[in-house]
Amino acid sequence: MICPIVLSDRDVQTQLIAQLPHIAQHLPAPQEQRTTIITGDSSEGLLNPLVGFLTTLAHLSQDMFNRAPPTPDPTPGSETRDR
Repeated sequence: MICPIVLSDRDVQTQLIAQLPHIAQHLPAPQEQRTTIITGDSSEGLLNPLVGFLTTLAHLSQDMFNRAPPTPDPTPGSETRDR
């Protein structure tokens, strides 16, 4: 009769942790990094205030650099007069 091998959860976790360095060495190098932030409607601005601030700052700077410089409006009396 063959005795079955019984492994506890702890035994499986211990073996997996021991093999993690080997597993990590054989993973492919990432080509890109993506981040997804999921929040509820009521807490969208509360969970990630730094992310919200940086997003707002990025949009403001993008708008500022993409905006054409204002053209001067000629106002009456600002023209040069021939003497």
